[in-house]
Amino acid sequence: MGQVLSAHGIKGETRFRYYSDDGSAALEYRRCVVYRTGEEVELESFSIRRQGASFIIKFKGLDTIEQIGFLLKQELLVHEADLPRLGEDEYYDYQLVGLEVVTEEGRQIGRVREIMHTGANDILVIDGRTEALVPMTEDHIRLIDTGAGLIRIRESELVA
Repeated sequence: MGQVLSAHGIKGETRFRYYSDDGSAALEYRRCVVYRTGEEVELESFSIRRQGASFIIKFKGLDTIEQIGFLLKQELLVHEADLPRLGEDEYYDYQLVGLEVVTEEGRQIGRVREIMHTGANDILVIDGRTEALVPMTEDHIRLIDTGAGLIRIRESELVA
């Protein structure tokens, strides 16, 4: 979902960077998860508000700067069931990472390592014999089949 950047004041509030471009969705989450020494800790937000490019979140039961120390620089996650439904041909990053990438002709390129979010469009970062970058546009991506674990691209669109 995003990352806790820092404490905000001394009363247990945190400054949070939401990973999505659509910041309004961050206001909808009331539960999230963080890992503390390998253990999953579920947090419930008490309040959340936008402040500039980030958000200020106050969690229930965490009322001092000392109590939120374990959250600093940590990623906050949400359960899959709590994610908003996506439209047709929309995907969450986690659904694409690890998928096999092949050309229209069937040549194997590699597997998706990550999705880079840029101002123009998202880019698939593919690990194969060499790293390849493919813009996520209709001109470049021919098929995404998460059930089959496959993404088909136009070979001429590879940037190595």
